Amino acid sequence: MRHTQLFVVVIHEDEKMARMVTDFLGDSVLMYSSDYPHAESRFPESTNEVLAWKSRGDEVMRKMLWDYATRCFGES
Repeated sequence: MRHTQLFVVVIHEDEKMARMVTDFLGDSVLMYSSDYPHAESRFPESTNEVLAWKSRGDEVMRKMLWDYATRCFGES
């Protein structure tokens, strides 16, 4: 079993925090989470908010929204 660190970005952290983390740790450590179904979740608007982030670029957003999750949980 391989040890993998997991960092999850929820909407409570904003684009600035995601940028700071990826600048410091690299662009393959963050995975988006909507925090659904918790009462304080902003889902489904949270997904659109994150999709509107422009500072990370398409490749980093794909990693955060898809690639890291498939690496962490496996492809189905």
